[in-house]
Amino acid sequence: MDDWIVQMIKARSRRRLAAWLIVFGIGVCLTWTQQRYIVNCLQGPFTLGPDELGSIQDPASQARYFVTVHGDSCIDTGVQEITVTTTGGVETGRKVTAHYYALAIGPRLLFVKTPKPSSTTATGALVPTDSYLVDRLLGEPHSAVDPSQAQAIREKLYSFYIDDDSFREGGYIVLGAWVVFGGLLFIFVRRDWRLLCNPESHPVVARARAWGDPMVVGADAQRESLSLVLKAGGGWRVGERYVIQQALFSFDIFRWSDLLWAYKNVTRRSINFIPTGKSYSAVLHFATGSKASTAIQAGQKVVDRILEFALERAPWAILGYSAELKTVFDKKPEEFRAAVEQRKSSKKS
Repeated sequence: MDDWIVQMIKARSRRRLAAWLIVFGIGVCLTWTQQRYIVNCLQGPFTLGPDELGSIQDPASQARYFVTVHGDSCIDTGVQEITVTTTGGVETGRKVTAHYYALAIGPRLLFVKTPKPSSTTATGALVPTDSYLVDRLLGEPHSAVDPSQAQAIREKLYSFYIDDDSFREGGYIVLGAWVVFGGLLFIFVRRDWRLLCNPESHPVVARARAWGDPMVVGADAQRESLSLVLKAGGGWRVGERYVIQQALFSFDIFRWSDLLWAYKNVTRRSINFIPTGKSYSAVLHFATGSKASTAIQAGQKVVDRILEFALERAPWAILGYSAELKTVFDKKPEEFRAAVEQRKSSKKS
């Protein structure tokens, strides 16, 4: 039969495994909804001729929409897409990001938006052409189109244009995200599966095993988790003998009798140098080997009460922060621990 601490470790491992699998399932479903794009990204661009272009009614429903089209000639409309950068409402830069050309395909014309120089070959995604875009291309002051020929040109236009704007870039980003996610999935699912099968390997379980009979320690900790002195953020609970974290995905436990050092940490927040508030945490360092420190976030009054309670339960511990204490704790941990143990012995005597 598992003791309470082992049960808590297993429960958190199961929850994390379930969360990872749910996220994986959501990712698969979202990717599946983009199968039209994926097919075009992997198999395209598809070469389309005049007959195939003429049969397209709605490019949004076209299975093959990442295409390559060859024209007879290319006409520069003289219209450009200009990207303007502003900072604080003041223009700081502008650059030409795309040109609009008209590709002659037999008797018809196909507009092409591309950052590349003009060419009789265009590759990109088929995008529906709206009336606003056509008006801009044919009526723009800088347009090379003769206004008297605008209506005749309108009748020759396809109802879509080619947008040559890095079609595969989004796919590369998603692929990279899947590679990163797959790596994290492998690492953390493997870790949590091992903990579920062998919870004894968890640092918290190993720490608690040094405190005595696992069943007795677990029962005491469970009782304290139900009769608390204080509650704080992150699922932390302060009891008479233990400091316990019972969050959705995390579990941890320390004993007051192992406390070495405690102090309050204050973080000031500001936006554009204007103060917006402060956050508080009680930083506790314990003599329990590796990963023996925690920062409990809460309101200022709760943090002060935690530190007061820490002094009551562990009067030998050092309370308060200084750069000298930090230096000794980081560089000479054995000396720091020995000094606290000496204080503890003197308090007991």
